[in-house]
Amino acid sequence: MQLYTLAEMREALWEEGNQTSSYAAATIAEKQQWTDRCNRVVSWFFNKMKPAHTYRRINVPIYDSHITLPRHVQSLLGVRPLDQNGCACAPLYIYSRFHEFALPVSDCSCCAPAAIPATEMAQTFRDPAPGFLLRLKSTATAGTYQFFGGRDTSWNEYFDSSSLNITNGTVTTAREYNALPRMLKTANAVGVEVYSVDTTTGEETLIAVHAPGETSPAYQRYHVPDCGPACQILTRLTYVKLVADTDIVIPSDLGAMELGLRALQYRKESNWDGALQLEQEALDLLDGQKQQLEGEAALPSFSSFPGFGAGDILCPL
Repeated sequence: MQLYTLAEMREALWEEGNQTSSYAAATIAEKQQWTDRCNRVVSWFFNKMKPAHTYRRINVPIYDSHITLPRHVQSLLGVRPLDQNGCACAPLYIYSRFHEFALPVSDCSCCAPAAIPATEMAQTFRDPAPGFLLRLKSTATAGTYQFFGGRDTSWNEYFDSSSLNITNGTVTTAREYNALPRMLKTANAVGVEVYSVDTTTGEETLIAVHAPGETSPAYQRYHVPDCGPACQILTRLTYVKLVADTDIVIPSDLGAMELGLRALQYRKESNWDGALQLEQEALDLLDGQKQQLEGEAALPSFSSFPGFGAGDILCPL
């Protein structure tokens, strides 16, 4: 199956974007208008289902008994710790955020063989030790970071904000922190590396890499047993705005995207019944594609515990 880039999808479905001019005569502004419509359709599909080609198996490092999912994925579907040799161990249970508070247990919850959600608002993939400055590194001069709140070296809360201009090189805050502030950045052309700088030793540690289009980064973080350097996780892609002509469009199906663009126009014309019909046809098309790709002979997995079934019930003779 072919995966389509944004440029290929735009050329193939140009007329479905309600454009008045031909593709050959299209201006940059008109192409951007089509891209905006395409992004709305792709975002809608991701909210309604998880199309084919969205599952990923990746390795993420463990820092302080936590793993942080990369920006382009969401939802931890499976997790296995990796040992020092990179070999995957037995999979962990994935609990809800309420599990560790729901049942009293005799053992330490931090030792439980499970991954437990910690936050969806992490802006870095690791938290620095108290007593640090923040440093930005970039290859282009454009944009600004703003830092709101955080804690000072006496653990008092900062109630104001500070800022740094992104430069082609390195720039460091004068303000010292014991806890990370909330970060907001302007969109820029290149990624920005964020470092913590130990105020005692001067040693810098990479804690985040923010993409050009990220203005308020927010990543999912999970608590896991600290039994190795990393975890292998099964996850799936989240919606990321299409920007460059070389970006891959997912769902990468011309038929579904054509129906989605038409449904978007119907909604603009307040033809709600027509839009709903086209949207359902598109979802059915993508669902059939996904079943063909993933196969139908899937064996369900479940966990069982001895003593929690009908086997221990005494039956009368």
